Amino acid sequence: MGTVFNSNMSDKKPVLDQFFDPFLKIQQNAVEIIHYKTPKNKYLGDYLTIFANFNAGPLNREKFLEQVVPLVTIASNNGFEFL
Repeated sequence: MGTVFNSNMSDKKPVLDQFFDPFLKIQQNAVEIIHYKTPKNKYLGDYLTIFANFNAGPLNREKFLEQVVPLVTIASNNGFEFL
């Protein structure tokens, strides 16, 4: 399925500097909603490397960036270009 999606997107990825902060905000909103609605949701565990405590305030931008940059590098190494 990922191959079909990436083919439709011409194998290009977004420019990190342009889209990172809006992406971070979406992730933060999602975590806040999930934590509020279902605090024991298993998917919240995926964010434990970024949040020490879900009630501690906003996502740590630097920690989140540390998680995303390697994924962007892997995509680049696999031939994906920026939009």
